Amino acid sequence: RRNFIASIEQVADSLRLLRFRHSLDVVVDTLGLRFAQGDVIAFTGSTGVGPPHLHFEIRSAEQVPYNPLYARFPIQDTRDPRITMILAESLTRAGDGGLSFDRVAERRALRPQERSGDGTVDFGTVRMAGPLALSVDASDRADDVANVYAVYRLSMHVNDTLRFASQASTLPFEFASHMFVDRHYEWLRSRRAGLQRLHVRPVNQLPIYRTGPESGVLDGPPGTYRIRIEAEDHAGNRQAATLTWVREPDPKQDSAALWTMAGGDAGDSGGAEGAARAQPQGLGSLWTEARFDTVITTEARVRLATGDERFWVDIPQGAALETRSLRIVAQPFMTDSEPDAVRFLVEGEPIPFVEPVQVV
Repeated sequence: RRNFIASIEQVADSLRLLRFRHSLDVVVDTLGLRFAQGDVIAFTGSTGVGPPHLHFEIRSAEQVPYNPLYARFPIQDTRDPRITMILAESLTRAGDGGLSFDRVAERRALRPQERSGDGTVDFGTVRMAGPLALSVDASDRADDVANVYAVYRLSMHVNDTLRFASQASTLPFEFASHMFVDRHYEWLRSRRAGLQRLHVRPVNQLPIYRTGPESGVLDGPPGTYRIRIEAEDHAGNRQAATLTWVREPDPKQDSAALWTMAGGDAGDSGGAEGAARAQPQGLGSLWTEARFDTVITTEARVRLATGDERFWVDIPQGAALETRSLRIVAQPFMTDSEPDAVRFLVEGEPIPFVEPVQVV
């Protein structure tokens, strides 16, 4: 089975042989390949990752990819997006008084209560202390297409004031790995639910947001707040959802006792700035194993090292997109060719990283 038509396959194979590489990113406008509307250029197939599909780009004369929907393809789309769940999370405060996105005091998954005549879905009333961070399970489909997509535009108004807006028109390649921070990664990993955040975390650098520095996190004095969320696709179809938030006073008890995410205080677990060291077992360099139990957090650098510096891990601040508890085990792994080699094992839940992590 070919991926492309024969003429493209021949050019691709010749370039692979010249470069001794399977993957290619080459401009071929000087190699005699020309196509007109309606020509077949490739065939879809399944790699085992998702449904059969073909990655297709339109680029400007400067080789900058842009949204193919702007090319006015005749895509039939009369279906409204769907909002099926709102996740409400009450955040805690860090030691310096700033928000801690990794320590959730309370979390509630809200389902639609009723639907009005214009299609607006109401999610009822939630009584929670603030600050409040919302994420939404919103999806979209075009006519006669089985694939489910994320929503093109999202907005959130609180008491008729715009507090959050995003529009996925463009995404530079260097930010591709950052898409996880726009999603609620914990729910994506554990429940396969692609919730989109209605707030911007500090490590998020995606260029898709159109609101100011308030970042979408909601707070204010105790009282009642009317929240309206709108999801819209590129064709202009939309669905709105409403939610009433009764902002209760902060609880009197220590919020740390209510944490629902894994992990504890990063400062007590090796997560603070500086080096958390584990003394190697044995004498001198004749150690057998070193174990580190730590919390990887978005809010601080983590540096772990054995006492003799034969093994160390350095995770920059902001490299991780979610907080996770991990155990890292370093073991001697001696072979004839590498008598001083070390292997390491990582035990715990997966973590999405957007910056390099050094392991030496």
